[in-house]
Amino acid sequence: MKRDSRLSHGFKEAAVPWGYSAMRECKGALLPVKLASSVPRACRGDNFGSKGVGSASSLAYSFVQGRWVDNRWTWDWRWRREPRGREVGELRELERKLSGWEPVRDKRDGWDWSFDVGKGFSVKRCREVIVEGRGAQASGSGETLWCRIVPKKVNIFMWRARIGRLPSREALNDKGIDLDSILCPRCGEEVENLDHALLNCNLVKDLWLRIGRWWNKNLEGIGSLQQLLHEDLTTLKTSKGKSRWVAVKWSVLYLLWHNRNKVVFKNSSPVMRESFFIWQRQIFEWICSKSKHHGDWFEWVATHADSASV
Repeated sequence: MKRDSRLSHGFKEAAVPWGYSAMRECKGALLPVKLASSVPRACRGDNFGSKGVGSASSLAYSFVQGRWVDNRWTWDWRWRREPRGREVGELRELERKLSGWEPVRDKRDGWDWSFDVGKGFSVKRCREVIVEGRGAQASGSGETLWCRIVPKKVNIFMWRARIGRLPSREALNDKGIDLDSILCPRCGEEVENLDHALLNCNLVKDLWLRIGRWWNKNLEGIGSLQQLLHEDLTTLKTSKGKSRWVAVKWSVLYLLWHNRNKVVFKNSSPVMRESFFIWQRQIFEWICSKSKHHGDWFEWVATHADSASV
């Protein structure tokens, strides 16, 4: 926070113990933005001198100062003219909101993170607050997953998929959007929801079986996205193997949705006979670009993927 040499009567060394996002400067004091915005007439520019907190006004009525009296902070309002009309009510409201607060002596002005007062701001806590307020409501879980060895677009796609924010035809229909058809654009046989588009479509199942054989994983009984995301990883012996398998699953899901959009918007062929080999190469390149050491292509395509050196 930028300090002002004009601050006086204890404010020069006062700490502001609020978790507000910003402070507004007035001559002789600092007022929180939330307070200033709740009493706009009382906090207009010239009300607090020539360099106040808002635009100038002919109704301006001086600035705020304060002083310590017997180790207690007392506000000292110095008017250019006496407040009148709505200004009186706003002044009373401002005094009420300020009545339970006083500056702390012998400390610099600073910021407080209102979600963890005293601990300070952290990115981890900020993420938890966002997840608790948004993601957890939709997904039923506060857990946020992130895979470091795939592109950000894949991670963002998976976050949207987990909280049900991908526009499948069933989801669009539920929101009242008129569509020519809610059937799967690939097979045209069943209603397209997220699980069908990414796992259960007949044109998709074969791809997952080939990926399962590649990784020695039995994926035949998996019929939902949640099952796929939480399937057993104990068959993979190393943490590197587990992270690569997660990267493969997420990347395939992303590429399946990308392929689905090409079918819908570009009239591409829904047949994916060659997709397995193309995507195998694409995922390999993604992982190599995010890893410290370049992998070996022949080990990557080997059946025992846990021994790959990517």
